[in-house]
Amino acid sequence: MDYLQSEPSAALAGVVRSLWLVRGPAQHRLERIFPMPFVHLIVNLSGPYRATDPLTGRTAGPLTGVFCSGLQSHFTLSENPSRLFNLGAVLDPDAVGRLGLEPSAITGRVVTVDLPALATFREAALAPDLDTAAGGLLDRQKMLDALDAALVLSLRDEAPDPVVRHAVAALNEQPSRSVASLASECGLSHKSLIDRFRRATGVTPKSYATVVRFHRLIDELPLGEDVPWADLAAATGYYDQSHVIRTFKAFTGFTPQDYYRIARMHGRESARFVPVG
Repeated sequence: MDYLQSEPSAALAGVVRSLWLVRGPAQHRLERIFPMPFVHLIVNLSGPYRATDPLTGRTAGPLTGVFCSGLQSHFTLSENPSRLFNLGAVLDPDAVGRLGLEPSAITGRVVTVDLPALATFREAALAPDLDTAAGGLLDRQKMLDALDAALVLSLRDEAPDPVVRHAVAALNEQPSRSVASLASECGLSHKSLIDRFRRATGVTPKSYATVVRFHRLIDELPLGEDVPWADLAAATGYYDQSHVIRTFKAFTGFTPQDYYRIARMHGRESARFVPVG
């Protein structure tokens, strides 16, 4: 599998965390994609995807152009094409409005989005007369640079809410801190902070912190030895081992032990995109 990740340009600071490209045969037809503490914007240059919400049975697809995966509260089942060729941007969850995306319209969903500059970029990337050897757009870094430029063209002249920006950073640093203490620090009522946070991200501060804490747990999970679940729970901000079990089932559909077995089998690269078929 061909994979490249790069840093965004300075013009995208505070909006885009990273850019990526993946190309090659799909290793698995079906994957469970876990909730993540950021938003994914994807330019699909391969066959169609289908994304199914396991709780509602609602399927988004076929996803053939530019689509977005908002903040999720549980895993999504992704049906992949036989070959992958995608470029994407990892977005700060409170800055999606700068690209013209409405948080409430993408939260908990995988949806096609209408961003003209990215549609134009996709048409150029799919042009049949590009020559990689001649340094055309199919050169991986040039493609990411062109994606960066398209994202810059999509920017709107509006700054993210500074209170929400501070709250997101604080919860990324310490997801176990209380919303009440964060609201007091921001000089707001508890309700005001929740309302502003939801308006900017589509979710509440508590929901966001829960996803951040879960990813910290996955990142700390040792794959080469038995897992001291009680110690790991305490180190990553969970009350106890039963709290970890409830979170795993809610977010992934797996028990911790089932997830650990699969993660050891497929490796760290499948930690958030778990093959199931």
